[in-house]
Amino acid sequence: MTEPNLFGSCGIDPHANAGIIYYAQTDQPLRWVRLDDVVWFHFGDLCKGAGYSNPSAAIKLVEAEDKRKIDIWSVSAGPATLSFLRAGAAGGNAETWFVTENGFLTLDLTAPRRDGPPMFRRWVINAVFPRFRCARTR
Repeated sequence: MTEPNLFGSCGIDPHANAGIIYYAQTDQPLRWVRLDDVVWFHFGDLCKGAGYSNPSAAIKLVEAEDKRKIDIWSVSAGPATLSFLRAGAAGGNAETWFVTENGFLTLDLTAPRRDGPPMFRRWVINAVFPRFRCARTR
């Protein structure tokens, strides 16, 4: 079920512009895209994995510069990645919220309540974000 997406010593292909990383414990996907050298993470995936029960309310906690609606049909990536990025968008709204690393950290600090366990949040903060920082410096 998991699509390999991790390359190189940092774990992220520095030339990739979209992909999916899976949280091994639950197989929860985390979709991401790179636009203008900024990495954006799918807000719905972050909310689901971290246990936020109301993403519509949670997005309001994120600063404007750290969130962006992205038309996932406009993202160029490999066929398998695109099929997952676009899952649910066929015939529906292709625009969905993505946030930066700072956007997720702001949400994590300001959200009043999370319903889920903290392991996914720790994985994102301690494993995923550092991979992208490492890839960015190469």
